[in-house]
Amino acid sequence: MLGVSVIWRNGSSLVPPAWPKPEEVDVSWTLHTEPTYSAFMRTPLLILFVLLALAGCKPASSDTDVILALVDDMAARATKHDVSGIMEYVTNDYRAAPGSRDEQSVRAILVLALRRYGKFQIKYPVPGVTLGDDNQTATVSVPFLIVREGQKFPDAELAKIADDPIAWTASVAATIGDPYQLDLKLRKDADGWKVRQSDIAGLKSVGDL
Repeated sequence: MLGVSVIWRNGSSLVPPAWPKPEEVDVSWTLHTEPTYSAFMRTPLLILFVLLALAGCKPASSDTDVILALVDDMAARATKHDVSGIMEYVTNDYRAAPGSRDEQSVRAILVLALRRYGKFQIKYPVPGVTLGDDNQTATVSVPFLIVREGQKFPDAELAKIADDPIAWTASVAATIGDPYQLDLKLRKDADGWKVRQSDIAGLKSVGDL
């Protein structure tokens, strides 16, 4: 190994000390300037845990909210003539009134009725939902009106009273015509809320549609 010396002007020489061993080098200062790999990985993990915690704190949808969403989806499927989609929300022992029609009978009636109406929208206020004492059964009551394509409907005015089904029904009856009345009885099964019975008042017979 070559030695290195420094020659001063006065002729004296100074030989530098030997290089320190690797284990004798102080590298603690690097912890403040160069993040280690483990520290780099902990940052996104910490963010992920925070997001999961926040998601867990979000309140679950109430049974009433779930039922209202069910009614909205059934109405949306009706406007698309999706009879099979509508019937996904009924129980195996479903019955419809007037009369005591089973699922197959109601399916046939809906196919004929929706075909007759063509393109349409279903207008209704916020349905009234009443939960049973055991929270396993519920009833829904909602007036509705079928509006054919091109038919005018005072959406803006009726939206102001959408939370009041009685006022909504009175306004529609006075300006457009008597709406239908749909009453549902629901049951909460393993796959969620489903309709076990329905009753429509004011609906014309299939032959008159």
